[in-house]
Amino acid sequence: EKSVSASLRAGARPHRYPPSSPHSDMADDEDEEVIEYNYEGPREEGEKFDLQIKREDEDGNPKSPRVKQITLLGARHGTGKATYPSGDTYEGEYAHGKREGQGVYTYKSKGWRYEGQFKAGLRHGLGVMQYGRAEKYHGFWKDGHKAGQGTMFYANKDIYTGEWLDGKKHGEGTYYYFETGGELEGVWDSGAFVHGTWVDKAGLKYTGRFENQLPSSDGEYAFKSGLVVKGFHRQTKAADGTVQLQWVQTDIIGPDGA
Repeated sequence: EKSVSASLRAGARPHRYPPSSPHSDMADDEDEEVIEYNYEGPREEGEKFDLQIKREDEDGNPKSPRVKQITLLGARHGTGKATYPSGDTYEGEYAHGKREGQGVYTYKSKGWRYEGQFKAGLRHGLGVMQYGRAEKYHGFWKDGHKAGQGTMFYANKDIYTGEWLDGKKHGEGTYYYFETGGELEGVWDSGAFVHGTWVDKAGLKYTGRFENQLPSSDGEYAFKSGLVVKGFHRQTKAADGTVQLQWVQTDIIGPDGA
């Protein structure tokens, strides 16, 4: 079968890392391009219709039209391969003209590679996105974006594992900081950590609410010795836009306290 031209459309959905993460946000940019490509593979039977060609005699009088049956090119269906002018490729299953089922999409210019499930032309279901050599997401997708349970391995060796929605951390999850040895475990909302526990490598634990990626309102610090210090944080914004914290202690519980 001869190669034919077609077009794809998709939409981008960026994702934010925690502000404390030092690496770029490249891995959370969703791919979307409008390009033409060649397709090799099976198709559905194309629609047939009659084309009427008007005719006239030498004197300009109408003659019976000539009828020719035309068969349109059918939609892509089955296992095939699409090759893009950019060098991108898709190889896998199609259904009724769209990527559907298992497949592999390779992004040549970005060095990305997605292997997993598709639905209606978008990443949907379980899949692995390799963002170059340094970053990888392994988990579930919905309508082209990270959604459900999944794990993101970042270039700086940080790891987030937990729930996602619309390409952002959302729900229960844990973020591990490789360089400091600390971790955040709790509830995320649209990419921001809002409530849970921070533990550093020395064992100091803070539990409470978070805002602007910093402790906010009521919370408590628990030390390895068993000492627990309760209180609340006040957040104030400086003239330069930075957030400053003030800790107000309200109670001490434990071997060195009351």
